[in-house]
Amino acid sequence: MISKVSNTAIQAISKATTGMQKEAGKIATSSLSDSQANITESLVRMKQQAQATEANAQVLKYVDNMIGSLLDEKA
Repeated sequence: MISKVSNTAIQAISKATTGMQKEAGKIATSSLSDSQANITESLVRMKQQAQATEANAQVLKYVDNMIGSLLDEKA
């Protein structure tokens, strides 16, 4: 179960990172004629992806602590 949780968190971090790169690329290639709304939407999506990354990093930290506690009890 622990490995499933950590694998899911790692996959979610990877997906969020890819999403941030995609949105950054959209912003970088946008021209001055692009609407401000498109750039704003990309920035909002990037922020959402960053928050998802942070949340999943917390899951990994929790799993790490749980494994550490289990190992301490075995010792």
